[in-house]
Amino acid sequence: MTELRKIPNVGKRTEQDLIAMGYTTIASLRGKWAEDLYAEECRLRGCVLDRCQLYLYRAVEYFVNTENPDPARCKWWLWKDEFTEPSPCGAVCAECGNFPTVCGGCRKIRGKVFWLQFTGNKSCPVYQCCREKKKRNCGGCPELPCARFMKDPTISDEENEVHLQKMLERLEKITIRPLRLYETHLLRDFLYEAIYLPDGTPPPPRSVIDLPELQVYIQDFGNRLDDHCLVAENSGKVVGAVWVRQMKDYGHVDDHTPSLAISLYPSFRGKGIGTLLMREMIDLLHTKGYKQVSLSVQKANPAAHLYRRLGFETVRETEEEYIMKCNL
Repeated sequence: MTELRKIPNVGKRTEQDLIAMGYTTIASLRGKWAEDLYAEECRLRGCVLDRCQLYLYRAVEYFVNTENPDPARCKWWLWKDEFTEPSPCGAVCAECGNFPTVCGGCRKIRGKVFWLQFTGNKSCPVYQCCREKKKRNCGGCPELPCARFMKDPTISDEENEVHLQKMLERLEKITIRPLRLYETHLLRDFLYEAIYLPDGTPPPPRSVIDLPELQVYIQDFGNRLDDHCLVAENSGKVVGAVWVRQMKDYGHVDDHTPSLAISLYPSFRGKGIGTLLMREMIDLLHTKGYKQVSLSVQKANPAAHLYRRLGFETVRETEEEYIMKCNL
């Protein structure tokens, strides 16, 4: 038995897997992200593990990177998504000093927070609003921040302002990161969203992405050396993706040039997120030694202007599409 067993929640099997992944001491785990450890173990086991193992690694991340970890916070179930992702108002339960002893988490207590005794409300107005609008949080709301955001009467105005700014940053922040192993199923949604529809054109059935000419974009994604994907994340939710792979698709140029696809959920378009994704992917491909990348875009699609601004040039065209490439 190694010192890894001193970490709460680490049993014999997890200890063996950590050693197999190259982590033999507590110090060797410092600075590691839970999501990376989870992805490494998935690759080691050759399958997608239950997310409970991800929650365990979040507890491990907290323990090894905190000078004086609170034993009450080291239980793996306190690191579920509902406690680590932004709550309706943007607060993160796992970071709150009242969690888990005073407050069990916003979604668990259904907005009946401890400070209601000072305000007279039956539940948190922000929580209630998100519930009525069927939203996980206030991210993307044009009214943000609205009058429903109430001050905590137990702390100073200055502290309230600092907390509010942190919450707003979480709700508004867009993070670009690699697609994780257990998220590949999201590419089905983004492949469907990538289908360009001129104004007035009814959307096709979602089964259209099962056609062979579209499945080439996502089938068994992540199993090939040249599969690369970046996603845009907002408030813990993936809202866009750009991915490349060597394939004979609509944008195929040659067998040495990866083809690119990109899409965003409708409510996140027109905010510059697509540009961020494209620039990050171009930089990634350049660092990996690729010489060029290609794509196809319908001539009526406004995205063609974005691609030209980013350095893509038309190499050939059909009646409806441009086939473009960008030298890296």
